[in-house]
Amino acid sequence: MSMQEMSFKEPSFDLDFHQLLVPKQPQDRKRRKNVKEESTSSSDASSFFIPEPLSRSNSVYSFGRASLSSQLAGLTSMSLPKAESLSANISQLPTARKACKALYVAAEQIASWNRKALRMLRDLDGDDDVEWAAAAGRDALDDTNKTIVKFEHLINVYVLSIEALQNRPDVGELRPEELSTVVEQMEYILISWDDVRNGLKRIQDQVEVAMEWEELWNKVLGEVGQELDSLSQLVFEMEEKRHMAYMTKSKDEPEEQININELESFIDEPSKKKETITNSRFSMTFESSPLASPVVENPQDDTNLLSLFARMQPLRASLDFLPMRLSLFETRAQPLFPQACRELQDKRQRLEKSWQQLSEEAERLRQELSEDRWVVVFRNAGKQAHKMAESVERSVTKVQDALQAGYARSNPATLAKRVESFEAKKMHYMPAIMRVLTIIQKGLKDRLTVNGEILRLNKELGARMRDLEDRIRELATLLEPVTARSNSSLRESISSIVSADRSLSSGTFAGTPGSSPASSIDLPTPASTKITPKYGLNGYSKPRAATSMAAHAFHYNLKSKGRQPL
Repeated sequence: MSMQEMSFKEPSFDLDFHQLLVPKQPQDRKRRKNVKEESTSSSDASSFFIPEPLSRSNSVYSFGRASLSSQLAGLTSMSLPKAESLSANISQLPTARKACKALYVAAEQIASWNRKALRMLRDLDGDDDVEWAAAAGRDALDDTNKTIVKFEHLINVYVLSIEALQNRPDVGELRPEELSTVVEQMEYILISWDDVRNGLKRIQDQVEVAMEWEELWNKVLGEVGQELDSLSQLVFEMEEKRHMAYMTKSKDEPEEQININELESFIDEPSKKKETITNSRFSMTFESSPLASPVVENPQDDTNLLSLFARMQPLRASLDFLPMRLSLFETRAQPLFPQACRELQDKRQRLEKSWQQLSEEAERLRQELSEDRWVVVFRNAGKQAHKMAESVERSVTKVQDALQAGYARSNPATLAKRVESFEAKKMHYMPAIMRVLTIIQKGLKDRLTVNGEILRLNKELGARMRDLEDRIRELATLLEPVTARSNSSLRESISSIVSADRSLSSGTFAGTPGSSPASSIDLPTPASTKITPKYGLNGYSKPRAATSMAAHAFHYNLKSKGRQPL
């Protein structure tokens, strides 16, 4: 009897095989109009959805076929002869012929299960639908393993039963054709079982690959995406806090005193020292302060910014690890799920773009926070410069008012004090203002800040300095006649004093040749001896002992002629 001539009688099953593949809904459920109950009928389809932000377009094919879990359940629920009962029944049969017939029946049942299993396995191919395969989950793998173990045990018992039949003492009662039929059935079953086992292994591999894809999509790529979203939110919150702090900053806030020498030394540092060490992927400072400003410190900004860049480093490492991880997965998944592999690469590229955007936003935020510090520094320095310029302007105005009021003749002492105050402020304040203006201009040139407020400050302070210098030049022109007159009077006074000293010295020594008689000296009255001469612009000087009488005489002569002493 040949293999083709063998006819196996398929056992009858109460369960419709088609219902195992596509279960039908009961008629009473179809009549239900409750929306909630109707929605539960699509639970298999809804299980394919992946929550945002990891959602992907669902396969239309997934909704048109029964789930892998339900089909595997139909495969595992098919009835098979129990291995223990098969072995016990065959060993208990009294004759070899009855045992041979029992093996015929068992072979027919096993062959029928093999044929149906092969038909089902053809429908269990993933067909590049990774979600359909992944929906089965770990339970499907467990069911598949149980089915393989169960059927292998049955096959082993069946083969051992045939060997036991051949070892029976009454095996000679069987015709050779009957024994050959039993052996041919066994070979056919073993071949078909190999096909079924390979099909089950293929389904198992598909489910494992699909579950690995799901892990990559949800956990690996998903966690990277969530961290990117979290860091983007952190950057947004820091920017909002920066804007709110700038808008709500009180104008009455006491300004910080800026050390111009320290500020100037930091501005004049070589630019190489202020360059930050950058990563190949993103810019990040490795100094004590990420804002690189030693003048004004904000620990809260430092902490937030350092936390941001500290979290970005492992995120960058995860992104760098993804290509190798996906490459290993694609070597196994490309033949089974090529579309899923492309989706993973697309997702990775989107994450790279999000990373580039995040790194640019973080670097821009770092520059803005650093610029805010320079804005505060330059603002305070500008306020100090404006105050110094205002003080010089007041001194110029006071001197001009004194000149217009005629203090040069009526009140030269007051004029002298105002001129002295103006000269002192001019000597100290003007260079300091110019230093501040130079610092601000250098900061703008080096792009430490391009804030509009500092640009306006530079423009206003420069215009004020030009106006102040013009006023100082005008004041110097007004002071020239007064200064010349004062210098002339001073020279005349000094010349008279020297002449008086010589006359007095020659009169005190009798018989000195060329001396004038004592009667030629115009001595002052006794009351005039109490007058103390005034020299210079700001006070009194002690008269010299050798020329006291000449000084008194010079002062008396000035009073007698109606002139004010200097």
